[in-house]
Amino acid sequence: MLNRLSVRLTLPVVVGVLALWGFLTIFVLAAIERMAEDSATKTLTSYARELGEILDDAYDHLAQSGTLADQGEVRIAKARALGKLDKHLRMTDARGLVLGEGGAVLLATGLDPAARLPETPADGRSVARVSLDGRDVYLLRMDFPIWGWKLVLVESTHDMAMLAGSVRNLYLGGGLLLALGMAGYLYTTRRVVGRPVTLINRALKRGERPDYTGVEEFASLSASIREMMDSLDERERLLRQSRTWYRQMFESAPVMLFSLDMEGRFADVNTRFCRHTGHTRPQVLGTPAARVFLPDQVPLDDLLAGAPVSHRPARMLTASGQERNVLLDALPARSPAGDRALLVVVMDVTDQLRAERALIAAKDAAEEANRVKSEFLANLSHEIRTPLNGLLGMLQLLEKSPMEARQKGWVNNSLDCGRALLTLLGDILDFSTLEAGRATLSSQPFSPAAILEEVAQIHARQALANGVAMAVDVDPDLEPAYLGDGGRLRQTLFNLAGNAVKFTTGGTVTLRVQTAGRAPSGDPQLLFSVEDTGIGIAEEKLLTVFEPFTQADGSHTRRYQGAGLGLAVVKRLVRLWGGTLMIDSEPGQGTAVHFTMPVRPATSAARQRAVAVQEDAPPPGRRVLLAEDDPINTVMTMDMLESLGYSATIVDNGADALKALSQEDFDCMIMDIQMPRMDGLAATQAIRSKPDLGEKSRIPIIALTAHAMPGDRERFLAAGMDDYLAKPVEYAHLAGVLSRAMGKPWRRRLS
Repeated sequence: MLNRLSVRLTLPVVVGVLALWGFLTIFVLAAIERMAEDSATKTLTSYARELGEILDDAYDHLAQSGTLADQGEVRIAKARALGKLDKHLRMTDARGLVLGEGGAVLLATGLDPAARLPETPADGRSVARVSLDGRDVYLLRMDFPIWGWKLVLVESTHDMAMLAGSVRNLYLGGGLLLALGMAGYLYTTRRVVGRPVTLINRALKRGERPDYTGVEEFASLSASIREMMDSLDERERLLRQSRTWYRQMFESAPVMLFSLDMEGRFADVNTRFCRHTGHTRPQVLGTPAARVFLPDQVPLDDLLAGAPVSHRPARMLTASGQERNVLLDALPARSPAGDRALLVVVMDVTDQLRAERALIAAKDAAEEANRVKSEFLANLSHEIRTPLNGLLGMLQLLEKSPMEARQKGWVNNSLDCGRALLTLLGDILDFSTLEAGRATLSSQPFSPAAILEEVAQIHARQALANGVAMAVDVDPDLEPAYLGDGGRLRQTLFNLAGNAVKFTTGGTVTLRVQTAGRAPSGDPQLLFSVEDTGIGIAEEKLLTVFEPFTQADGSHTRRYQGAGLGLAVVKRLVRLWGGTLMIDSEPGQGTAVHFTMPVRPATSAARQRAVAVQEDAPPPGRRVLLAEDDPINTVMTMDMLESLGYSATIVDNGADALKALSQEDFDCMIMDIQMPRMDGLAATQAIRSKPDLGEKSRIPIIALTAHAMPGDRERFLAAGMDDYLAKPVEYAHLAGVLSRAMGKPWRRRLS
C-alpha cells in the first residue's frame, strides 16, 4: 500500500518534471542548431558578398579600360582577381574554392583542391549543411557567369558542435541531478506520506484508534478518525440501546405482535403472542402465517403487497384449536438483517365482540321495550282521550246550558279536573317522547300575542278562583307573526302559567313577550316571561325544580299537588328548539321564569293566517260532514257543531263518508281516524285521489282523533288532511279550526 500510494503521489510529479526537462533539452538543442545555421549562413553570405564585390571590381576595371577583347589582359585580370580572392580569404580565415570552366580548381584556400565537393542546391545561393572529408560543414556555391567561374565557400560546424556538446552535457548533468532529486522526492514522500498512512492503517486494522502525532495534516486526520470512531461507538451504543428498548417494547407490548418475511412466514413473535395463542416461539418461527390464522381470514396478499391494512378483521387459532376474533394492523418494517418485513399488530376483540353483541341485544331489547312502551302509551292516550272527549265535551255543552250558580260551579270544577287529568296525560306522553329523543318541531306561522292571550284565557277561571289577576304584556315592536312551533310554545306557556296560578293567591300572574336580539344561529329570537307574585322558591331548590318528578315541596303534607313533570317538559322543550331557560325567585316575593325561542320572520300571507280572527258565527247553511264511530263522541260533537251554528251529517266510517260526499255538498269534513271498514286516513286519500268527485276532492278535512302522540299531526297532514284536532276537543279550538277551514276558498260556496 505504501509503494502504491507513493507512486500515485510522486509519479505525476516525476513524469511531469522529466518531460519538462526533455522538452526543454530538445528545444535548447534545436535552438543552438538553428542559431549555428543562421550564423553560418550570415558568415558565408557576407564572404560571398565581399568576394563578389572583388570580382565585380576586377571586371568593371577591364570594362572601363576597354581591354575585354584582349585575352591576355583578361587572363592577367583574372589572375589578379584570384590573388585578391586568396588574400581576402586568408585575411578572414575563410575557406573556399574557385572553379573554372570544366570544374578545374583555380584557387583553393584552406581546402584540399582534390576534395570532392558534395552536391549543393541548384540555385547556388542557399547554404547547405553537407559532409566534406568526413566532417559536417556549411557550404555555399555562388556562380560568376561573366568569367564562367564558380565560388565555393565552406564554414566549419566545429565551434557550434562544441557549444552544442557543452550544452548537451550540461543538460545531461542537470537531468542526472534532477533524477537524483526525484529519487529524493520519492523517498521523502514515502517517509512523510507513506509512513503515517501505514501507521494509521495498521491501527485501524487492529481496531485501535490511531494516535499519530508527526506531520500536522496526518495528525489532524488521525484526530478526525478518532472522533469518527468515538461517534460510531456512540451510535453503536445508541443502536444497541434502541434495539434493546425495541425488544423490551416488543416483548412487553399489551397487544400481540409478530413480524412476517416477504414469503409470509413468521420472522418473530412477542411473548404476549405466545402466551395468548399457546404456541412457543420455536414452534411458529419460520412457519407460514396460515399455521395460526385461518387462510381465508388473513389478508396475506394485501400485507405482502404493502397495501395499508388497518383494523382488518380476522380469525386465529390457538394451540388448543379455539377460534379467536382479532383485528390486524400492518406496517412495513425491516428485519435486523435489513430485509423487507411486515410488523403486524394483533388485537383480540373476541370478548369485545361478545360484549358488543350483548349490548346490541340489550339495545334491541331496550328499543323493543321502548317501542312497546310507546305503543302502550299511544294506546293508553287513545283509550283515555276517547272517553275524556265525551266527558269534557258534554261538560262544555252543559256549561253553556241554563243552570243554577251552584250547579255551574259543579260543572266548572268537573271541567277543571278533567283538564288537569288531560294535562297530566299530555305531560307523561311528552316527557316520554322527549326522553326517547323522538320529539320534533314544526315550522308554522303563529302569533305570539294570540298565544299569550289564549293561555291567559284558559287559566282565567282558575286565576279568578285564587284571586289572581292575569295580565298579558306584548312588546309593541313585535311582528304580528313568526315561523316556529306555536303548539310547543303554547304547551310551554300553559305549563308555566299553570304553575304560576297554582302557587299564587291574591296576586298577579303576568305573561310577557319581547324581542331579544338574535340567536347564535343568526335567527331572531323572542324572550318570553311568566312572572308571579306567589310563594316563591327557596334558593337550594332552584337547581332541581326543573328535574322530572321533583317539586319544591315533596313531603306528604305539601299543600300543592302535582306529578312534577310540567317543568321537566318545559326544560326539554326549550332545549329542543335551542333556547335558554332562566329562573329568578325569592321566597315570599314570587317567581319569574324566562326562556328564549329562535324564530324566523313569517311572510305576509302567513301573518294573515296566524292573526286571523275567528268568526263569531258561521254564515247560515254551512254544512259539516262528521265521520265518527263512537256514539257518545258523535252526539257531543254534533251538539257542539249545532251550538256553533253548523248543520251536521253523521256517518260512522270512511266508506260512508266517501259515499255521502259523492251524493251531497258539504263545506267541511271532520274525520275520525280509527273507524271500521275504512279508517280516516284511507278515506282522506281516496277523496284526494278520486277524479269523479271533481272540486269536492279538495274539500277541507279536519282530523278529529284521540291519536295525539308526537308526529301524529304531521302524519295526518301529510296524508292530505288540512287541520288537526286532538281529543278531548275544546269548544273554542273547534270553533277556531272550523273558522279557518271555512275561510279557505276551495270552491264556490253553497248558497
